[in-house]
Amino acid sequence: MELINLPRLRMKELQTLGENSLDVCRSIEELSPAVEAVDVALDDFKQGMIKDKASGGTKTELDKQRDLLISGFMMDIKAESYFPHEANKKEVVDSLKRIANKYGTKINRLRYNEQTAAVDNMLVEYKEVDTTVLGSNNPGRWIPFIENANNAFKQAGKTYMEENAASSQISSAYDQAPALISALEQLYRLMFAHVQISQGENMTKAYTHIAEMAKKL
Repeated sequence: MELINLPRLRMKELQTLGENSLDVCRSIEELSPAVEAVDVALDDFKQGMIKDKASGGTKTELDKQRDLLISGFMMDIKAESYFPHEANKKEVVDSLKRIANKYGTKINRLRYNEQTAAVDNMLVEYKEVDTTVLGSNNPGRWIPFIENANNAFKQAGKTYMEENAASSQISSAYDQAPALISALEQLYRLMFAHVQISQGENMTKAYTHIAEMAKKL
């Protein structure tokens, strides 16, 4: 029987090995101090994993949705500009076309905060145009959805900043990994020593089981 040497592990594999090792060893009284050390290190590691998955992804998805709605709005205005409207309706469409030309699809290429401000400005300019004459089925039907999407993005940004502030004292999983690896290695050395000295059946079974898990990773 050899001392367990941990292979190079991915973050999720390290978490799995830590959790399984605790499951195997928690009931063995002789290992209590080392098990407690692994428990603490694993908890810190898992908090780091949560931090690494922070809600920046939510902002990305909301931005994509906002981009799609703005693109639809711009294409709808373009389509209306081709339609042979009566003079009074054409005047309104021309006003919308000026907004489309000002912001266009380039608004979707702006940085997050710049785009949010540009969308707010675009909405203000749109609301200054009386589109009543175009009826209900006009490009304005996109506006409530764009407004909601922009507000949702603002809220996500606020939430992200709050989460960032709350987790500023939490190290990432990458930073916490060495401490968890060290705690596991100390646990395995203690188990190995007990196996060599006492050769107890429960300790030997537990150590053999963990050694087999480590080899499969």
